[in-house]
Formats: sequence, structure tokens, C-alpha cells
Amino acid sequence: GEGGLRYAMGENRIRWHREVVRSVTQEEAGGGKLTLWMPSGDSITVDQIILATGFGKDPPARHLINSIAQRNGLKLCDCGYPAPDESLRWHKRIFLAGALAELELGPSARNIAGARLASERIVAAA
Repeated sequence: GEGGLRYAMGENRIRWHREVVRSVTQEEAGGGKLTLWMPSGDSITVDQIILATGFGKDPPARHLINSIAQRNGLKLCDCGYPAPDESLRWHKRIFLAGALAELELGPSARNIAGARLASERIVAAA
């Protein structure tokens, strides 16, 4: 709503940067500004970091997952994530947890609650 992130961006009070950050340094003088260093060598100097997290749309370990799927004839969804059954079994000897179980468990798959849910399903199926 009004006063939110989009309004602040429209008023140039906040700038949106979408970058991978390699490291952060803080100046001792000048009010303690932060410099964010990117893998390319580019940098951005800021007063503060408001949001500095997120998830990409690709599955973690995408190349490994693709390789396993191809070698074993396993199903991948259109988004590239594995397609496990309800017990999180993707192969007779491979169960999924964490982000790779997200399509079955939902957004909690990446946190502690998701780890508990995954363990319950996997133990029941093993």
C-alpha cells in the first residue's frame, strides 16, 4: 500500500539492486557506509541494506539434478524441479528434502518445519 516499497522506489528514496554479492566492507569514516562487492568487481556503496535475500527460480544443484534425471530416466517438472511422489521418493533409492521437495511440501520445504515434514514422509516410506 501507500508508503510501501513501490512508493519509496518511485520517490527515489530506495533503489532496487538485484545482484550477487561476493563481500561487504564498511567504511570507518563517512557514517559507516557499506560497500557491496560483486563477483564482476563492480561495487555499490549504500547507507543500509534493507533486503538482501532471495531464491532463484532454478532448483538447487540444477546440473546435478539434470544429470541424475537423464541417467536414470527420472521425471522433471517443466520448472526443472524433480517430480517426487507423496513420500518424496524420486527414485527407489533417492528421497528429496529441502528446496527440492518444495513442489510436494510447499513453501515451508526450505525451513525447519519443512525438514520435519520431509522426515516424517521419508521415514514412513522407508
